[in-house]
Amino acid sequence: GENCLYVLSRETLRTDAALLQIPESVVSACALVGGSRFESHEGFDFISLNLVHMKTLGREHTHVAVYFTRHLLVFVCEKESYRKQLLQMFRTAEPKNGGLEKLLCLFFDRLTVNDAVVLEGLEQEILALEEDLITEKKQSCVKEIIALRRKLLVLKRYYEQLVEIAEQIEENENDLMEEKTLRYFKIIAGRISRLLGSVVNLRDYVSQVREAYQAQVDINQNRLMKLFTVITAVFMPLDGME
Repeated sequence: GENCLYVLSRETLRTDAALLQIPESVVSACALVGGSRFESHEGFDFISLNLVHMKTLGREHTHVAVYFTRHLLVFVCEKESYRKQLLQMFRTAEPKNGGLEKLLCLFFDRLTVNDAVVLEGLEQEILALEEDLITEKKQSCVKEIIALRRKLLVLKRYYEQLVEIAEQIEENENDLMEEKTLRYFKIIAGRISRLLGSVVNLRDYVSQVREAYQAQVDINQNRLMKLFTVITAVFMPLDGME
């Protein structure tokens, strides 16, 4: 009846699975580092997450699997540094009134708690790029536009998966969570949806900057073509003149 929280590596999970009464199918699923997903089963939930690193945005991920029952919450991650980070977060959490579901809620809350600052940084990058193009400080911005679009695509996919998982948790198919906790998840899902909306807006903004840049390139090419035509006309030999 006692509630237990574990933060394990995959190897430790394999060793302790029988003791913790974790199904073999879950142990196997923890080893699959694929996309993010949520599964609701009789008596437990399983979550697989590919966490995006906000500093690198797409160049590296941290895979975390979560196994959750009424009395057991297990996080499985290969990165020791992230396991330590999780344990530190749970140790400094509020007193354990609310049990394991409150800790799961805390985990999801902290995933995106500072992301708005990252998105503001990306917006400033786009603004600076637009300004450089208008003032013609930059002749080309193709690399920057490609890099920004790639980062925003990574974030878009990430938030889409997180929203989907948060909403599936909210459905509470196997009644593992109390109504109060589900309200927290609703708030978290709302925040992630707003972050997703911001990412979509930033992608539109980058597209506008790209179109403005393309228009400027076209204008410059037209000027060059006209100049080239004039030069060609000046230096062309006139027929019939000796």
